[in-house]
Amino acid sequence: MCSSDLTPVLLGSGGGEAADVRVGNPKRVVFVVFDELPTESLLDGSGRVDAALFPNFARLAATSTWYRNESTVAPYTQTAVPAIVTGRYPGGPGVLPTATEHPDSLFTLLGGTYHTNVHEASETLCPRSICANRSVAGSSGGWRGLVGSTARLWQQFASPDRREINFIFDEDAATRNSLASGRTFVASLRPTRGPVLDYLHVELPHQPFHLLGDWRDYVETKLPGTEVLVWPDAVTAESGHQRHLLQAQAADTLLGRIMDRLRAIGAFEDTAIVVTADHGIAFGDDQVLRSVDGTNTDQIMWTPLFVKVPGQREIGRAHV
Repeated sequence: MCSSDLTPVLLGSGGGEAADVRVGNPKRVVFVVFDELPTESLLDGSGRVDAALFPNFARLAATSTWYRNESTVAPYTQTAVPAIVTGRYPGGPGVLPTATEHPDSLFTLLGGTYHTNVHEASETLCPRSICANRSVAGSSGGWRGLVGSTARLWQQFASPDRREINFIFDEDAATRNSLASGRTFVASLRPTRGPVLDYLHVELPHQPFHLLGDWRDYVETKLPGTEVLVWPDAVTAESGHQRHLLQAQAADTLLGRIMDRLRAIGAFEDTAIVVTADHGIAFGDDQVLRSVDGTNTDQIMWTPLFVKVPGQREIGRAHV
């Protein structure tokens, strides 16, 4: 079995060990990866973050360095997130988003110096040897994950009560649990004596769209076209866009709670904060949501990247 292609699935994310690296002056690192969030969605029409719609992204932008040319290297989470945490271009379609397949990552780089507080979505990129207590919002790994995925696919394909067929990781579960995952992460931010890596990948503002900025959940109406990842007409695409912006405000609220929590525990000033997204989403008549076709590059490829270094109080300037 250990030589089988199923090994990464059955054994979970056991691969990867802490690198023999010591950080000379370690500071707390808070790394947040949002999902399906284009930079364009945050803008006010003049190249700035819209402070009226997204006050917390604007607040972060005012005390960090905004890398405006940041772009994703893949339009899907299973390949985009591993690229973010490893700094390497995605492998082939058969490469799973697990630590076994990606043994060298942010987690292994800092694992020898930092304690880890890791909250992943459907991927398991942090090895068990480093992140024994990690939280995964989507399906679990190992035998339990395999059995759960099999049951889910049976319900989608063979059950009399068939649902939409989805042969990828259980993104739906991660999306359903996005608010719970965000709340858990905020609560997990506590004062520490040693350096800690606080990492969150949260499926916000990822579809399905059903959240308002204050996290109220309105009755979801399934948008036509999302089953095949294509907007069927301009009206549906615009409806999806407006609902996406509402859910992006929910992501903004989460960011605000993270920053407020860091201030409350006295950690904001001396913490390195990185906020980005794995990929964007496009909204156009008869347009594929996440495949670049020459007309939607700005919506899919360009994602936000804000970096606040310890001691930074102004845009692009650190006070150390």
